[in-house]
Amino acid sequence: MRLKYDVYDIFSSFKKQVEKYTSRAIKMLRTDGGAEYTNTRFKSLLQAHGIAHQISCPYTPEQNGVAERKHRHIIETSLTLLNNASIPYDHWPEAVLTSVFLINRMPSIHSNKISPFEIFHKIQPQYDHLRTFGCKCFPLLPPTNCHKFQNKSTSCVFLGYSDTYKGYKCLDISNNKIYISRNTTFNENSFPFKIPSDTITTQTSDVIPLLLQPVSVAQHSILPQKSDPSKLHDKLTVSSIYIPTDSEPQQPVSTISSQPVHASSAPQPHISHPMITRHKSGSLKPRIRLNLLHSKLPTEHNTTPTNYTEAVKQPEWRNAMANEFLALQKQGTWSLVKPPNQFTILGCKWTYRLKHHEDGTIAKYKARLVAQGNTQEYGLDYTETFSPDVKLPTIRIMLTIALHHDWQVHQLDVANAFLHGTLSEIVYMTQPRGFEDSMYPDYVCCLHKAIYGLKQAPRQWYNTFTSFLVSIGFYHSNAVLR
Repeated sequence: MRLKYDVYDIFSSFKKQVEKYTSRAIKMLRTDGGAEYTNTRFKSLLQAHGIAHQISCPYTPEQNGVAERKHRHIIETSLTLLNNASIPYDHWPEAVLTSVFLINRMPSIHSNKISPFEIFHKIQPQYDHLRTFGCKCFPLLPPTNCHKFQNKSTSCVFLGYSDTYKGYKCLDISNNKIYISRNTTFNENSFPFKIPSDTITTQTSDVIPLLLQPVSVAQHSILPQKSDPSKLHDKLTVSSIYIPTDSEPQQPVSTISSQPVHASSAPQPHISHPMITRHKSGSLKPRIRLNLLHSKLPTEHNTTPTNYTEAVKQPEWRNAMANEFLALQKQGTWSLVKPPNQFTILGCKWTYRLKHHEDGTIAKYKARLVAQGNTQEYGLDYTETFSPDVKLPTIRIMLTIALHHDWQVHQLDVANAFLHGTLSEIVYMTQPRGFEDSMYPDYVCCLHKAIYGLKQAPRQWYNTFTSFLVSIGFYHSNAVLR
């Protein structure tokens, strides 16, 4: 549940499901005094179905002790699962679902050692499919994700059980994708998120790669920690080489060879002087000498911005956003109205993409305004989302018929296709950033046509395009492809 406002819809769905499954009706509901339970809409639902509502006193959670203790039980079990497998806390929802799954199947002393699953479903639960949470697993990948020369499985992390599928949830750490597979092999003694003990004890050094090390640094790492200076001068010879840099003159750097030298050629001790220099005062800036792999940094204009703040700084992206906004205005996509009180107002954002030629040069700066349709609610601002899609065998049949009759084949590409679909629902959206109306900055956009990001956008474009084809004489084929 993302918002407390969703309590009404969730409770309504739960009531229908549990009453139909158990053939029993809910008679009483006990909650705290939260506004999500005491609003007029929720009270009307309870009164319409004759459900008594008990509310605990303010700041008295002990009056609802059963729910509070069960909540603590679930949280402590979830933390145990996460800590045992060293899984990051970002995956706490999966841990909570797994905790509830296990708690419902564990016998309880409060119910004569009968599990809640058996009490509710009247059958004994099965335990042979249970596995250790967070262990390494190898799900069988679907044939659409790999070809015959690729591995049939990949190393994943077991993240619990699915409620809708009869399979296991397996997380692929490389791409953060969850596979639901029935055919899965487990290694319950290995946990991918755990750090091996040998890597913890090893001390990480700040030594740079040997390829980029100055000669003096590499020599100090080769020299022993403790040695006799007299014996060292008998074995090693000191010479000088030059390492050129881009920003400063060439300077000598000491090197060491394995030729014997005389005592007279040994380096002289450093003689101190009374002059105060930047080296003595500690204000000497470090010298940058390790730019050996530097070729050319990409310019800011060749990178794709990730947000509006970055894009508005470059004239190319400002022009791209202006062109997109002009196209929306020409299509009559929306009209500005006062913000309504009882409707959800969708947000919107700009997305950016660079299109290149075959030689790698930039072909076009593409900016697109996308509605945040993830907050849409079914039945309020959208109904149907299904849009038929052409199958590859159908395309092959059409090409075969065209070749047989020597017909000409034309390909049509509609620019901003989704913007031509007419909406049948009332949808409100905030004004796009950077293009707010100065006279009506508080108004919102009442959408007349579909926009990218809406759940019903593909279907509305399909309906618009289909109705146009039918109006000029086309008709649906009655052939069924088997």
